[in-house]
This record gives sequence, structure tokens and C-alpha cells, in this order.
Amino acid sequence: MPFNASVTLILLFTIVILLITKRFSLTFIGVLIPIVLYLSGVIDNEAAFSNLTHPILIMLICIFIQSKAIFEVGLAYQIGESFSTFTRKIGQNNEKITIMLVIGFGAIMSTVLPNIATTAALVPIVIAFVLSIIFEKATGIPNQYIGIIGVMILGGLRILNERQIFNSIDWSTTIFIAGILTLAAALSSTGSNDILAGLAISLIGDTSSAYVFTGLLFAISAILTQFLSNTGTAGVLMPIGLSIAQSMDADPRAVVMAIALGCAASFATPIATPSNIIVTGPGQLTFMDWVKVGSPLVIIGLVLSLIILPLVFPFF
Repeated sequence: MPFNASVTLILLFTIVILLITKRFSLTFIGVLIPIVLYLSGVIDNEAAFSNLTHPILIMLICIFIQSKAIFEVGLAYQIGESFSTFTRKIGQNNEKITIMLVIGFGAIMSTVLPNIATTAALVPIVIAFVLSIIFEKATGIPNQYIGIIGVMILGGLRILNERQIFNSIDWSTTIFIAGILTLAAALSSTGSNDILAGLAISLIGDTSSAYVFTGLLFAISAILTQFLSNTGTAGVLMPIGLSIAQSMDADPRAVVMAIALGCAASFATPIATPSNIIVTGPGQLTFMDWVKVGSPLVIIGLVLSLIILPLVFPFF
């Protein structure tokens, strides 16, 4: 295994351990990642902190600031009261029904909006930002620029002053995401993604059972996506899975769906997707909180995939 890939994989597993043990802050971990990668020669000086200007990070900062504005003008309270009244009428103070309504609302929004924007809209509901995302294709302006324009308007109208804007940003989460983005780039550039995918796919072996094949593809995708980019995981596993399907004379549609569904099950760790990271800080969630709640959901997804996929897309 190449040196750079070894260092990157060791760092990945170390970060997971640090997150589980909670011995160090997110800020410390976020700064540790680029420093280790730079000192070990995996990345150069320019790449070490280049992700501080990453579009995802800029959009996240704008979300923090606009969320603060929503609270300052009392809109968050009004929206919360309206939603609470609605859930009381529908669910009659039933906690389970209320949770189902919140999940359903988020799921519906996720079908037309990026997940990160949906999360921002829920905690709290940043209406203006969501509307700007809806019309992104029409305007041709990337999300981060729309967010910056929104922040400038908030400052220009004196809704928030400079100190409020600065204090509204969760710097610990921001620095941590910058570090994770740097680690993700290193995993890709060093070929670590390919190594992990190769090890995972080797578990499939020469199985000819549609159920075993479906379960392994889903499980491998779901496990990798908890620590790697779900898009990157799908991109790496898809050609490998299709190659295996071709060699086994299996239906490629079944393979694609198993991998896609597994990669979409990114809710068992706080670093699985930016949406998870956004709510981790405000919700005071720990790494193990995500594992406890997310792991059963992943298992449910696996069971449903084992039941539905072989019926809709028979492998053989």
C-alpha cells in the first residue's frame, strides 16, 4: 500500500476513534487533519487550508448567520408556534405523530432541495435561503453567492451588526467541516477510496445468491458512506459493482439500486453528510447518538432492500 494512502487511512480511523471517545473538541480534530496530512507530505501547503473557502463551507456560514437573523426578528418563534399548533391539531400532542410530521416535511423537501438546504430550513427554517436555492437554476447564481448576498443585505439593513454576524457562526463546526473536506480530498487523491472499496467488494466473493448479493452491496455502501462522501462512495462502487454484475450475468439495475440506496443511508455518523454536521452542534448530539439512532435505520433500510429489490429487479 502506498505511503500516502496508508497515512490517510490511518488518519481516517484515528478521527473516527477521537469522535467516538469525545476526548478532543471538533475544533482540535478539524485543525489536526490538515496539519497531519501536510507534515506527512500527503498534501502541499496550499491544499492544507484551501477548503476554508469551499462552497459548502461558505454556504454553511451563511446558514448560521441567516439563522441568527431569523431568531433576532422573532420569525423562528412564530414559525415554531404555527407548526406546534398544527401538530397539536393533527397529532393531538402525540409525540410519535409529531416526529412523523417533521420527518415527512423534511423528506418531501429533500425530494426537490439539497439535503443540506433542507436541514438549514428545519433548524431553524431559513425561508429566504430555501427560496434562493429553489430559484438557483433560474438565476444561474451558485448557492454560496446567494447566501453571501443575503448576509450583506442583513448587515446593510442593520438587522444584524458585525459582532452578531461573527458570533452567530459556529466556528467549531466550521473548522471541523473544513478539516473533513480536506480529508475527503486526500482519500480521493491518494487512492484510499479505491483501496477501501476494493476491500469491501472482495467480501462479496463469488456469491450467486440474489439476497446475499443485495445485502452485501447495500451494507458495503452504507458503511463506507458513513465516513466517505456518499457521492464519492457511489462513484467508486458503481463501476466495480457493475463489473461484478456483468461477470455474474446479473441485472445491472439491481446493482445500481442496491449501491444507491446504501449510499443514501448516510445517517449513522455525524460526518456522513454536511446535513448531519449542521444539526450536531445546535442539537448537542454526540457521535454515539448518531450511531444509536442511525444504525437501526440503516438495518431497516437493509431489510427493506432485501425484500423489495430482488422482487422489482431480479438479479438473475
